[in-house]
Amino acid sequence: MRRIALLPLFVLCLTGSVAGAQTTKPTQTPFVRFVADGRGGGTLDAAITRYTNDKGVTVDLVGTFHIAEAGYYGTLDARFDDYDAVLYEMVKPEGAPAPNKGMRGDHPIGRLQVGMQEVLGLAYQLDAIDYRRDNFVHADLTAEEFTRLNDERGEGMLSLIIRAIANQAGSTTRPATIALPELLQALAAPDRTRQMKLLMSRQFGDIDTAMALFDGPQGSVLITERNKAAIDVLKKVLHDGEAESIALFYGAGHMRDLEPRLIELGFKLTQQEWLVAWDMRIEAAPATAPATRPVDH
Repeated sequence: MRRIALLPLFVLCLTGSVAGAQTTKPTQTPFVRFVADGRGGGTLDAAITRYTNDKGVTVDLVGTFHIAEAGYYGTLDARFDDYDAVLYEMVKPEGAPAPNKGMRGDHPIGRLQVGMQEVLGLAYQLDAIDYRRDNFVHADLTAEEFTRLNDERGEGMLSLIIRAIANQAGSTTRPATIALPELLQALAAPDRTRQMKLLMSRQFGDIDTAMALFDGPQGSVLITERNKAAIDVLKKVLHDGEAESIALFYGAGHMRDLEPRLIELGFKLTQQEWLVAWDMRIEAAPATAPATRPVDH
């Protein structure tokens, strides 16, 4: 049966930037999960994971999808007001202001995300999140730095996708693929958007395996170097000592590498909660507060 290997495309689209060998040992903390409802549906959930240091300063890793349910973004948008500082990802020209809601760029990944958002009936992050808040702090490479590092390493979207496909082909684990009849059946279904979301979301059951497909001996600009930039900004915010509640708002694919970097700074995992990012339940359950649980030590 003919199968389509779409995981590299999904990961780049849904997390914005996914790649990178680790400079520190990755932990086993989950940041994305698919939860089946036992009735042919389910949810794709994204975690907000809290870390606390000895001074009581908290850093929340807010791992997001760049296309998701409007209600998911509404929850995040309201919650961001409660942080002293929200460090956000965005490769943009040096000195450029944060985008207004609805601003669209010309980057191929951005265009891909918008296209998938329309097909899947989801909202687009830049349409839903207010980046012009006073507590939002840019914590990413500039466009000039990103271009320079990519040129030095010879990296680009196509080369990363080719690397991922090659690694997937050589993997001893089952490649994440979709059978062509499954795809055609989903496209023809009366609830097409729900069926398409189900097909895609099930590819994220093991995000660590997905990340490994993009590994390279030097890491990558897309993940490794951008995460270094984010941590550098975090160190400055911590040094200033004016923020006690901080969010690091990045694509979910970055979390696996960011967590050990936080631990190296003296932070310990203390709490995790899950938000429904994609809802594929046949009858959506009533909205409830996210389940928050303490971390077992």
